Amino acid sequence: MNADITGLAPSTYFDSVTVTSGEADNSPQFAYVALEVTPAPKYLAVNPDTLYFTAVEGGANPAADSFEVSETGGFNIVFAVAETAGWFDLNKTGGTTPEYVTVNTDITGLSAGDYLDSVTVSSGEADNSPQFAYAILEVTTIAANIITLDHVTNVTGGDTVITDGYIPVGDTARFVFRFTYQDGTVNIGASSNGFEVYEQNGGDFFPIVYDTLPIGWDAWYEMFFFSSFSVDGMGADTIGFSGIDIFSTLGIPVGFDLAVWYIESGSDNAGDTLCVDSSWYPPSGPWWWGLQGVGQMYPDWGGPYCYPIQGEVEIPPTVAIAPDTIRVFQANTIDTIWTFIYLGNFTDGHTVNDIDPSSLIINSSMTPTSWAILPSHPGFVGEVMEMTLPIRDFILYYGTLWDITVQTYTVGGDFVSKSDFSVDGEVTMIGHTTGDLDGDGEVTVSDLTWMVAYLFTGGRPPVVMAADVDHDGEVSVADLTALIYILFG
Repeated sequence: MNADITGLAPSTYFDSVTVTSGEADNSPQFAYVALEVTPAPKYLAVNPDTLYFTAVEGGANPAADSFEVSETGGFNIVFAVAETAGWFDLNKTGGTTPEYVTVNTDITGLSAGDYLDSVTVSSGEADNSPQFAYAILEVTTIAANIITLDHVTNVTGGDTVITDGYIPVGDTARFVFRFTYQDGTVNIGASSNGFEVYEQNGGDFFPIVYDTLPIGWDAWYEMFFFSSFSVDGMGADTIGFSGIDIFSTLGIPVGFDLAVWYIESGSDNAGDTLCVDSSWYPPSGPWWWGLQGVGQMYPDWGGPYCYPIQGEVEIPPTVAIAPDTIRVFQANTIDTIWTFIYLGNFTDGHTVNDIDPSSLIINSSMTPTSWAILPSHPGFVGEVMEMTLPIRDFILYYGTLWDITVQTYTVGGDFVSKSDFSVDGEVTMIGHTTGDLDGDGEVTVSDLTWMVAYLFTGGRPPVVMAADVDHDGEVSVADLTALIYILFG
């Protein structure tokens, strides 16, 4: 007896088979059939499942970050997100897969240490609900007595970028320095600290411009002066910031923590790297702070800090796939499951509107069933081309897959100008699970029982791919031995 469930909704169906014979006294007889059709399983996925944030105690909040909530089979299901942390919040309370959720942090009042919390992602339609996204925050302290690069202006990423970003070619960046004196018993009566600006490979740059910030140095030092050396934009431009409390009436007090100086520079040379570091003037000798009546101390410094000089941002052409995790069993579903491939971020003067859709080809052998131009998509700048393809075709391209692997896929085609393009992407493939004969997603003793029954007592045949534990192309006693080893070592 063969069942055909095409078009059947989830339910239990009953029917009978009539068996008749003109020669039988008890004709007719009946065979009864019950069929249970269950809903297709739906699984939530969270990617990435962990977000990492770092911050300095009392400093700026870390940049926001996001995770995507999707359904592994490509279904659109409604989900909710919730968190109870006091140091971050979410930009939404839920949505429909696939959708991104943004995590915004707030370190106000947090002391130095590590913080871990989670976001609960739940759906009444998912079989594996709830799932979790984790947020980890590391709050550090700066050294008690230190000069730091407080912030840099006119660097991509905002005015608080310290270790990332770049200086636009032809523009000038301002490096602002912070003076922190937290650990001491007497005031600083004099200080002398220098800095140098240089191009990492010896190239030229804009000669430095420097000054103090308007914080009222005369409130702490009666005399303040600059000492410059070789300020010509070649080699290294060096500047020293010094001051002295002549009458020892005040000086810089314990607890002082302010941005006090700045240096400006830049470059016309795209591809160069501009750096700022500590120095003396001329470039020799130590930094020092003179403590009133008790000698000298030498502050810490966190540099050097270096920034590439770049023209316009170049984002390489990009492809993305949804779902980004594909299970090989999805190739065998009765109803077609679709995979969606997104293409965009061309920076060679082309846009997705310049593509000849009839030329699109995936993995050198598949053409999309349909395509559309979308106004935007996460991870892309500007318009994006969306291509639709049966997930079965995509899976079968890779042949037999075992366990979890990352596979490369390629999208190629032609622009209407007849020039061609080819862009690679990656997708996670969950293949056959070695030893999972009953297909429940786990390798347990029940799989061993099934194997024994099949091999020795004529039991039901298992999923051949899973039963071929030693991957030699057949199911035999050798696979039973291998399965025992997997379970018991």
